[in-house]
Amino acid sequence: NKKDNDKKEEKPTKVEKEKFTGYLYQLNEGYGWVRDSSNKYYYLVDKDGKVITKIDYSYYSETPIFNNGYSQLLDKIYNTKGEVVLSKEDEKFDEMTYVGDGLVIVKVTEEDYKGTSTKMGIYDLNEKNYNLELQDNIYYIRYIEDGMFILDIRDKVYNEKRVYNSETKIMALLGDRDDVLIGTYKDGYITYRDINSDKVYVFDKNGKERLVYTGKRYVNVGQYSDGLVYIDDAFYDLDGNKVIDLKDEGVRGTPEFVNGYALIYFETGYFTVLSKETKEYVFTPRKFTSMSYYYNGDYELGIFEGQNKLTKDGYLLIKTSKDKKVWAVMNHDGEIISELPVGASVFSSISDYGYIAVDGNTEDYYFTSTGKTIKIEE
Repeated sequence: NKKDNDKKEEKPTKVEKEKFTGYLYQLNEGYGWVRDSSNKYYYLVDKDGKVITKIDYSYYSETPIFNNGYSQLLDKIYNTKGEVVLSKEDEKFDEMTYVGDGLVIVKVTEEDYKGTSTKMGIYDLNEKNYNLELQDNIYYIRYIEDGMFILDIRDKVYNEKRVYNSETKIMALLGDRDDVLIGTYKDGYITYRDINSDKVYVFDKNGKERLVYTGKRYVNVGQYSDGLVYIDDAFYDLDGNKVIDLKDEGVRGTPEFVNGYALIYFETGYFTVLSKETKEYVFTPRKFTSMSYYYNGDYELGIFEGQNKLTKDGYLLIKTSKDKKVWAVMNHDGEIISELPVGASVFSSISDYGYIAVDGNTEDYYFTSTGKTIKIEE
């Protein structure tokens, strides 16, 4: 019984996990898409970076973002399990655009004994049926927000715009096609004005109209937010009262309140945050430089381009002073609450859900506003 001492136990070779590099789209509602750098696959990932499923890559010009549990990628709409819930090819749609809230704008060409007609409607993914039936007199459908749409209706006799509430199915007349300027929709309200008058109105989702401004002609159409409308350097309430006056402050653009705070840019290249409660600036205006992914110049403080308002949690993506030059998250009080690793680049600003897509040179990952790093794991 001779023992073989020459045999040695072989240890399994340790395999280094491959680091993910590619393009990261925003994580919304805990789910998002990423694309690998070799352009072979799209990956569906959860809020922890775990891959749920992957599909073959094909160029897609839109940004695939989850909204109310669904996301469109190419000609298919997926749920958070990676299952296809609607296919353009299967339904024989000419066009299909998922706009959010479980609603899809569709265009269909139909033929019968009268000839060929193009129809548009709104499909509900949750109900698996049309919310607004296909109609041949709808020329264009524009999604606003929160289940609200603007319908451009054209007939042989008339042209008009109507506001359509997908929840109540109310369709209200907004005006003729050429005489109304329409603003953005927020929290159940849309601003608009007659281009031939000095009046600006707010129209709620139930069809009720309110006059909020009358004064100079050709003012901007107004931006509704947090119960106020910004028109001509001032915020007005829904009864038409001027509640915050920013005249002679040199404000640039159209500021918007988010949960009581508005990001304010000035023509001089300064910025601050305005409090709705106190009607005062939260901190003394600071000089900033607007910078993109490729910016390499000198600055005191940088703000990532395209951020026109604070996130829902009151955050802003900035780049700290010329001494450190690192990306960081600033809150509405002007305080830095977290910093990205030195040398990290960014693909995007902060989403409303607090995620930043980061290019870490050797590995791409998500960074949360509170400082957590989320890596992609297949």
